[in-house]
Amino acid sequence: PRRSTGHHATAKGRTMATIEPSPGTSTTIGERYGVARGHRSASAWRIGVMVGALLLSRCSAGDVERNAEPPPAPESIDSDALLTRRLDSDKPGCSAAVGVDGTVVWAGARGVADLASGQDLNIDTIFDIASVSKQFTATAILLLATDGGLSTGDPVSVHLPGLPTWAEQVTIAHLLHHTSGLPHYSEILEAQGYLPSQGTTQAQAVQALAHSPALRSRPGSRYEYGNSSYLLLAEIVRSVSGMPLPRFLQERIFEPLGLGMTMDPTADIPGKAIRHTDALDGHGLQAADRGWEQIGGTGVQA
Repeated sequence: PRRSTGHHATAKGRTMATIEPSPGTSTTIGERYGVARGHRSASAWRIGVMVGALLLSRCSAGDVERNAEPPPAPESIDSDALLTRRLDSDKPGCSAAVGVDGTVVWAGARGVADLASGQDLNIDTIFDIASVSKQFTATAILLLATDGGLSTGDPVSVHLPGLPTWAEQVTIAHLLHHTSGLPHYSEILEAQGYLPSQGTTQAQAVQALAHSPALRSRPGSRYEYGNSSYLLLAEIVRSVSGMPLPRFLQERIFEPLGLGMTMDPTADIPGKAIRHTDALDGHGLQAADRGWEQIGGTGVQA
């Protein structure tokens, strides 16, 4: 992401900040989410940050010998030409960048951010980076481990009392590496009748797991990618640090590094790229933004 010039990232004259609820005072996770939530984040962002990186080369591993000077880039791998050749200007596309030794040497975009409005994508378009958010949640956990607030070998029950007995066998390391055996909270909520387009909260997802007495597999025995583990990692960050994960990321990672990013899946961001999917009638595409508000596994806007 592009670095900002100050404590808060700015773009086109707007100063960006985020407001998060104060940490709860309940002693167990069940008690915390048995009561009404605090006020929601009131951040409204316009962040000048590009996301994504493309390896825009067709060279094979043997094309350039070690320590040899690389040949001049042929016209066929010109970055702008590649975007033009691969993407239609009137359909959802991408924002791309190429970095060399930490310096952005090229950035470009092609396609539309929103089919309904026809707004074009550009290198300042904001994206919900979805599961790429997980690396920041994991970094928050490792920072807390460095601080001495937790160990990755700790059972989940140490930091989140009130969960079923499986929390005594599942460790933070299991959560980090997708080997916890936890059920998918999204499947539980959908079985309860919630549609992806409907708003469901962090609290509802945690409660879905809290009412699941059995795991899908023995902790550590099987890799299975999912969001449930990172949902609980977000709650562990809150429990150990005393602040919600979005605020922790803002204070410990985004602001110190000058990153124009925020974790807020429901933020009202002008010009944000809209996700699209196949239309229900089978013709064309339609907006596919989810109304779910969970963080930890997803939620970063950049």
